[in-house]
Amino acid sequence: MRADVAARYRDLTTKPQPIIYSTISPEQRTDFLPPRAELSDFANRQIADTDGFQLGNGINSGTVPESSGSGSDFDLDGGFAVNSGTPPASEKPSSPEKTKRPARREATKPASDGPDKPQTTTNVTSSVIAPERAPEPAAAEPEKPAEKSAEKSSAGGGNRPARGGDDDLFSIAVEEQKEVKKRRGQKTADRLRKQIMVPCSCGAWIRVNEDQAGKNVRCKQCKQGVLVPGIRKKPEKTEKSAEKKGSQPKLNISWVDDAWYHVLSPAALVLKPGSLTGKHIEVDLAVTDAGLQVLTFSGTAKKRSLFSFVSSNKKADHQLRRKQIHDQVGNSGDFKNLENVEVRTIVADRMSELRLVQPVAKVSESMFAGVPVFGEGRIAVFLPVDLEEGKQAYLSFTLSNWRTFNQQLKTRFGTELPSTENGIPETDKTETLSCFLNQSKIDAVKGLIFYQQDAAYQLELTGYKCKSCGTAVSEEGRKKAKLGGVKGRSIAKAKCPKCAAKMQAEAIYKVAKGPEPIPEVG
Repeated sequence: MRADVAARYRDLTTKPQPIIYSTISPEQRTDFLPPRAELSDFANRQIADTDGFQLGNGINSGTVPESSGSGSDFDLDGGFAVNSGTPPASEKPSSPEKTKRPARREATKPASDGPDKPQTTTNVTSSVIAPERAPEPAAAEPEKPAEKSAEKSSAGGGNRPARGGDDDLFSIAVEEQKEVKKRRGQKTADRLRKQIMVPCSCGAWIRVNEDQAGKNVRCKQCKQGVLVPGIRKKPEKTEKSAEKKGSQPKLNISWVDDAWYHVLSPAALVLKPGSLTGKHIEVDLAVTDAGLQVLTFSGTAKKRSLFSFVSSNKKADHQLRRKQIHDQVGNSGDFKNLENVEVRTIVADRMSELRLVQPVAKVSESMFAGVPVFGEGRIAVFLPVDLEEGKQAYLSFTLSNWRTFNQQLKTRFGTELPSTENGIPETDKTETLSCFLNQSKIDAVKGLIFYQQDAAYQLELTGYKCKSCGTAVSEEGRKKAKLGGVKGRSIAKAKCPKCAAKMQAEAIYKVAKGPEPIPEVG
């Protein structure tokens, strides 16, 4: 039911129009209704009303003709019940119907007398009124409670229309409307509970559903693809889950991101610098007291159709996916039930089998004859993983990742790899040189190749060094002497200020900014 219709119906039923009665003194009463006999159509209506009926004894019908009509009961306007062809009231036996008849007459009797009281021309004898006022016979049966209630309802509300059916229909309609609103609110709440707002790079927010987790959606504002993160369903709060969560210890994890995982066959190996750089998989390492877990994001890319699209920012998608995995592992305390993630585990007992394979100072001890097959400036170790067909697994790191990984090996498992002996700088060490031109100090970081291959470090050019005699020239002195031009692009062909030979200069750098300090294992 419409709200406005229901409100209007409620006003009409609960607030009826009031009736105001005003008392007029007898002196001011000038207008009176004429008697019914004086009305123009009273005679016709009287004949029409009494046609086909025969009045009983004791009533002077006047102009009403006598006829043998129907014998059914009827009521006169004056409130007298007349039966045609029936014995007088004094001769009729007492019955429940007879006992009910005075109540009906009293209900139809006018409320009060007045100048506007209708007048009747029918002569009523005392024989008719006597049975009406006579006391009830003693042999009359008592009325039943159900009949009394029915008489009261008919007598009290005879002139009022019954609205029981309308009220029932209205209440049913209101209940149905409440139920519809309740169900609609529940559906809206369920839909909103399964939705999240995902930000786009253009600043807009996108509303996505729970079933779109891990998929790409298109932003309506910039039309770019946005990766939907995984929506973790809220677990039901039960006592067992609370006890299990309270009893489960928190997992102490140290993460090493963006390591390279290599799988190679020794028979197919090509001893060439950087021959294995293109044959790697980026993995994340989780170091715990139980061992080493190698996590590979094994989700395969979907085929792109004419109407499909992929996210343009793959790096941001990868970072978001990585954060989801880290949070899930940190909350659950294990590496199970990870979606699209392959986990390789090396238990703590086998961590002592790790071997440093690059760089190796002694060529005779190198598995690859001293050739940096994993790339210049990268550090590689052998993994004790059992693979099929005699293949071998390796991990290669940048300098910053290696320092984090090596510290975890020493702290958790007591495994020390010979990194310092093989030229890997465990800490940032610099060498101070003197400029040949202006005798200023030049800071040169040791192990420059490792810093150049690590994006976590920012280097600053401080000078050049002659390859023939080893003379150092600062960047400030070079600019003043204009060696190699204004910007020093031809410094390799410039003459050394000391030996006058071509410098074939090697650049000298210092660390301007490095990664954050390695957190200690708690």
